Formats: sequence, C-alpha cells, structure tokens
Amino acid sequence: MSTALELFATDEAVAQLEAELLSATGLQRVDALVAVAWQMRQRDTKRALALSDEAEAGLASASCIALTDGKRRAIQARLMLIRGEAKWLFDELDAGVVLAENALQEFTACADAIGCADAHGLRAYIAQSQGNTACRDAEWEAMIASANDGDPVRRTFAQAVLATDAAFRDGAAARKKWGGHLAAQRATMHPAAASQTEFFFGAPGGHDGEYVEAIRHYGLCHTLALGSGQIRRAIVAATNAGGKFSNLNDHQAALEWMQRGLELARRSAWPSIIGMALMQTAETLRLLRRYEVAQELLREAIALMANATTSQHYAVALSILGKVEMDLQHYSDALSTFQLLEQRAQALGAEELLTLALRGQARALLQLKQPQKALEQANAALAAAKLNPGWKIGALQVLADIHTSHELPTPIGMHAANAPLYYLHQALDAAANVENYTVPSELLETMAREYAKVGNHVKAYEMALQAIQAREKIHSTEASNRASALQVSHEIEKARAEGEHQRQLALAHAERANTLERTNATLEKLGAVGRDITGNLNTEVIFSALDTHVHTLLEASAFVIYRLEDDGQALKMVFGVEDGQALPQHLTRLDDPISKAARCARERQEVIADIAGDHEVLVPGTLATLSLMFAPLLVGERLLGVMTIQSSKAKAYAEREVAIFRSLCAYGAIALANAETQALLMEQNKLLATLSVSDKLTGLFNRLRLDQALAEQARLGERTQAPTSIILLDVDHFKAVNDTHGHQVGDQVLVGIANILKTQSRDVDLVGRWGGEEFLIVCRNTPLEGACVLAEKLRCAIAAFVFPVVLNKTASFGVSTFNGASDVDGLIARADAALYRAKKLGRNRVEIEIEN
Repeated sequence: MSTALELFATDEAVAQLEAELLSATGLQRVDALVAVAWQMRQRDTKRALALSDEAEAGLASASCIALTDGKRRAIQARLMLIRGEAKWLFDELDAGVVLAENALQEFTACADAIGCADAHGLRAYIAQSQGNTACRDAEWEAMIASANDGDPVRRTFAQAVLATDAAFRDGAAARKKWGGHLAAQRATMHPAAASQTEFFFGAPGGHDGEYVEAIRHYGLCHTLALGSGQIRRAIVAATNAGGKFSNLNDHQAALEWMQRGLELARRSAWPSIIGMALMQTAETLRLLRRYEVAQELLREAIALMANATTSQHYAVALSILGKVEMDLQHYSDALSTFQLLEQRAQALGAEELLTLALRGQARALLQLKQPQKALEQANAALAAAKLNPGWKIGALQVLADIHTSHELPTPIGMHAANAPLYYLHQALDAAANVENYTVPSELLETMAREYAKVGNHVKAYEMALQAIQAREKIHSTEASNRASALQVSHEIEKARAEGEHQRQLALAHAERANTLERTNATLEKLGAVGRDITGNLNTEVIFSALDTHVHTLLEASAFVIYRLEDDGQALKMVFGVEDGQALPQHLTRLDDPISKAARCARERQEVIADIAGDHEVLVPGTLATLSLMFAPLLVGERLLGVMTIQSSKAKAYAEREVAIFRSLCAYGAIALANAETQALLMEQNKLLATLSVSDKLTGLFNRLRLDQALAEQARLGERTQAPTSIILLDVDHFKAVNDTHGHQVGDQVLVGIANILKTQSRDVDLVGRWGGEEFLIVCRNTPLEGACVLAEKLRCAIAAFVFPVVLNKTASFGVSTFNGASDVDGLIARADAALYRAKKLGRNRVEIEIEN
C-alpha cells in the first residue's frame, strides 16, 4: 500500500479509486480497499468499516502471503486509524485512543512518517473532544513535524487547525502569527487544507464581530469540505455560518444554514455532531423566541452528547439551555444548568463560558429571591471577566440589576442610593473602551430610571436622549446588517458554484441564423438523430448520444437528465454536464414548489424560463443561467423523467428550439423505455435459467443440472486426471413420514435436509436433489477418502437435527469416485450399490464403492 494516501481526496479522485477497486484482484484489491475505506471514513463511515473488514480478510488470503512484514504492518495500522476515527466520530473516545496509539506505534516501527502524521491528527481530534487542549496542541505540532518533509497538504492542514484554535482564544494574535503564512498559500492549496484555512479566517472574524466576512469564509469552507470528504468540518462550518447570520438578525438565512448542517449531521449518524447541530439550531430558535421548541432540541442534543460531556460543544449546549430556561422562567432549572456549566467551563479552561455561567447563576438566583448569593456570583463573574470589555459589561449590568431590586451593601465609597448607578457607570466606561461599540439602549434607559429615582432629572433626561439615539443607531445598524446578510448570501452561493467547478461557463455560441434553409437541414438531421438514439439499449450510451446531439442542435451550456424514482415522489439526476464537466447527482422532490424540473414533471409539459437581471442558479453547483428549458420524458401516459438544457445567453429558446428539444425528448424516452424493457427481459431470462436448473421445493440444483455437472467433471477428468467423487444419500424410512403425517410434513423434512446439505457442504461441492427423497453431491477435485469424510459429517448433522413433527430422521449414504474410465453411469451405479448396502446393513451409515 502506498503511504502517500491523500489526507482527504476530492470527489473526482475518490471516483477514480472506486473505479480501480471494481477491477482489482489479490493484493491490488487489498490496496484498493484500504484506499477507498480511508476516503470513506467521513463520507460513509459504516461503509469504510465494512471495506476495512474486507481488506483485513484479504490480508489473510493466499494472494497476500508474499507481503513483507513492513507493508503488512503498515496496512494493518491504516485499518486501525480508520476504525479509530470511526470510534471518535461515534463518541467511543477511549477505544479511539487505544486504536490511534497502536497505529502510531506500528507506523513508527515501519518508519512511515505520513502514517505517523495521520495518527497524531486523530489523537489531536480525540484530545479536543476530551477537553484536553494542551494534548491537542501537542499532537497537531507532532503532525506538522511528521509531515514536514513528505506531505505539504498535511502540514498546512495541521497548521490551519492550530491557527483556528488560537483564533478562538485571541483572534488578533492568531491573525498576526498565522494569517500571512496561510494567506500566501491559499491560491494553490489542496481543498483539504484550503477548507481548514477558510475556517481559520472565519473564526477570528466571527469572534470579533466581523460577521459578514466570517460568513464568507465559513460558506467557502463548507463547499471545499464537502468536495473533499470532510463531512464533520462541513457540518460545523454550516452551523457556524448560520450562527453568524443570526448575529446579523437574518434568522431565516440562519435557519437555512442550520438545516443544511443538521441534515448532513443526521445522515452521518454521529451522536455528538448531531447534538452540536441541534444545539446551534436551538440558539437561533431562542432568538426567534420559540423557547419550547428550542428547549426540546437542546434536550435531544444533550442526550446525544452523553458520551462527550468533556467536549466544548456539550458546554455550549448547557449555556444555551440555561438561557432558554431563564426565558421560560424556569429559574431553578436554569440555576442547576448554569452550575453544571461552571464545572465544565473550569475543566475546559473556557473563560467566556465561565463568565456566562456565573452571570447566569446570578440572574437565576436573583429571580429566586436569593440576592446575597446572586451578588456573590455576579462579583465572581466580574472577576472572571478580567480585561474583556464585553464580559465585564455583562457582569456589571447584572450587579446593577441586583442592587436595583434589593437593599444590599453598597460598594465602598458610594452611597446606598447610588449603588446601581455606580455599576452602570462602570459598564458605560468599559463600553467606551471598545472600538465601534454601540452602548445598548437598555443600559442607558436603566441609568435614566436610576437618575430619576435619586431626583437628578437633568441627568435622567440626558440618559433618556442617549437611549433614543442608541436605539435609532441600532435599528440603522440592523437594517445595514440585513442588507449585508442578503449580499453575503448571494456571494456565498456564487462562491459555492465556483468552488464546485472552478471555472466559468463556456463563451456563448455565435448567434444562430434563423433561416428556412437551416430549419430544413435541422429537421432532416433529426431523423438520423432519432435512429442513432433509439438504436441503443445501453442507458449510458443513450445519455451520451443525447448530450452530443443536444449540443449540436441547440444552445446549451448545461444539459441534465432526471429519472423518476420508483416511488414516483422524486426526480433523481442521472446525467448532468456543464461546460464538459460532470455535475454532482442530487434529488428533487416532485412537490418542491420552487423547482422547475418538479413543475415540468407535475404538469407533464415544457417549462421555458428567461431570467432577466438576476443570475439565478437553477441546477445545484452551476453558475449563472439566463435561459432554461425543461421537457418531460413521456412514453404514452407514462412519465420516465425530465430533461433540461440551460444557457448563459438571454432568450436562447424560442419556438424552433422548443420543437427540436421536444423531438429529442421523445427519442430519448423511447430509447430509455426500450432499454428498460431489454433489461427486464434479460432479468427474466436469467430467472428462467435459474429456475430451469433448480428444484422448486428445496432450492437445490435439480437432476438436469446434476447430469450436466457430472458430464463436465467426466470431461475434465479425462483432460487433467483431477479426482471427482459423488455422495448419494437417501432419507431412511421416508415413506412412513408421508403415510403417517402427510406430504406437507414430508416436504418439511426434505427442505430441512436440503438446508443441512447446503450449509455443511464446501464451496467446491455441487448439491442437488436426485429425485424423491434422494440427494446427490458432486465433490469436485476430491478423492474418495475426502468424500467419505464429508459424507460422515453430513450423516452426523442430519442425525442430530430436530425436524418439525417427526423430530429425528437419519439418512444412508453411498460414496463412489471416477475410476479412470470417466464413466458417469458406472459412477452412479457404484454409489447406488453402496447406498443399497448401507440400507441393508442397518441404515444411518456411510458405505463406499467396492472395486471390481
């Protein structure tokens, strides 16, 4: 196995690996299995494990005997990593640690630096899930060191992860240390490293309030991650983008991105990742004041993360749940949740979550009429806020609320009546030190009320005016943010399309002359086109022919064929090409109110659209489109699917083009229907062929197939002298079963014996029903002694089996072998004579032929 397995390969590269796997045999198949399993570990984790099992079984086969010890150990270590990553994804962290450690030891023994790098990467991910940040950073550094000379993609990937972790702690410092280095490489990066790099550039932006830029980076990260099999990263990027849309007050866009991440997460079946996506969605619903739904999602999320309680995601879920419980006025529950959050935040060293937990406890205690305890927690939150202005402002507001609600000891040097104002002024001073920070109108309104209470009406009026100005500024900012959200949504979709294809649509074809001569020539050509398309019975050839003729006859930068799913509820894209490049497959439900393909299928008529002004994207992954035409694939009243062509030219499809496309669709529908009929006939013929050599009752081969097999073995014996033996057996006292219990019970006995013969015989043996209660086994490449051993094994299995109604039955066996003359009749006669002798000697025994 090559140690240069890509960390995360593109979809195109994986398709090539899949193609190589189909034709690979022996050792090459083991290599191919490992390569595909490695790339499936996040694309389809369960399939990755199944492929790993097959590869491990292949290692034990004869074809891999010649493997060197080093290569065998490297393959086994790679399989450990695949299984270890699966354990991590499914929250079995302890088991994942063991597998990653064992893999690292094996790779180290093999001097496989790339394998060591991958093992360090897995150990880093597991350490992150365990909340061990020091170990996590050390493992990423070890991955960089291992990959330093051999794999720049792995090195850059690990550097970007380290940079991202640093950015969430201190965005400015991380940008200074890593930003220039990573930005210089972005243009030439492999998608595996590029996706993580975009995540890094999104992290500091989102943390510092630069939400629009963060969304751009998270959106591009999502696209790159999907295209390189980093499904976990794609899920996190989608939910993070949704969170930033919430910060921009575009909650509809937020929910769309959350749903995108949640759908991916549910398909993956990874518990803690599903929980993370649910948690993020719940936060958006909380902002929309849908508290009960948010609480339900959070409870599901926390239950799913039961095996990942040491993770950052679990702590964040607790923080959101606490807020929701406060919103629902469930103050005792909120207090318990924030207390648990405090424990988790301290274990993680997460200062922001710690201050949030302390503030949450203070507010819950205040509502529970425990002001002294609330004051203690609020002061603890202020101490934990340290120099962070935002955290400090939050703690000071809580302190002001506590002193406003209750008579408590005031800060040293202040009069009792001024205690709330003391804290509110501190909050105002802290806000003044934050660049571009708009003081919340609620804080200013509270100050106005407090000044009014102490009789300072001038100051109260001044604060009230500032509150009005702050509210107007915030509303203006929110409007600007909504505009930015709309803009960035459009930019992200465009970036996704460009990331998918990394190209521009082909230049528009030259204007076609709409002359009578050209029309006539086209119509004449359609006849030949029809013969070409309908003359094929292979669907792939039909698709290719349609693609060729569509581009010859019509203006089309994109051509797509959808087939109706068997349940009649959705269209599946089975062929799609844009500018010579294959489009990714996707499903479109027939009840989709937006999809023009679905509308075409529902209405069973052409749909033509000209898009003026806005460059709408109609096929997932495509670039701007100005003209579209959809037409149904119909054979009589039966809908087979939909075909569509799309162009970057405006008003590309008029009456002439519709007529041509309608003809092509008719030819395509006929060809596809013919291909389906041919496939059905072939399947029926295959079934008939199976039935013609099968016994209806037992499912074993019948007398016809046994005769064929014996003749084949006779000819083979004459050429190669390979030994062939047969076992003929007869159920003892079978007539008494039918006479006493009826033929239905007798049939049950025969089926039971047939199952024993099938399961206990070898793969090389051909087992059939000779007639009545007699069965025959053709033992290929087996001398007489080997056949006798098998016969005795079968006799014991039948005697030990408990049959319905009759309970115990036995059988008598006769065994013979070709004696050199390759005489089938003589072979059968000798086995029959041996069987007769077994009956005569008391039944339930094995007798062999007697040589003349």
